[in-house]
Amino acid sequence: TIGDLDKYSSILQEISTICIKSLTPMIIIGGDWNADPRRNDGRTKLFKVFIKNEQLYNALDLNIADV
Repeated sequence: TIGDLDKYSSILQEISTICIKSLTPMIIIGGDWNADPRRNDGRTKLFKVFIKNEQLYNALDLNIADV
């Protein structure tokens, strides 16, 4: 639902704020993102935009990932 997407987007924005305020050159974020890169739903779209905007890398996209 739209409310769920708004909440998900808000959480990603909170994480983005933490990334911006962080003084460390590298950040590792783990967990269940409720997004599947193989899908094209609303959460996954938001997740992909978040990764791009924050210049993060999805570990599943690395050649060594075997999931």
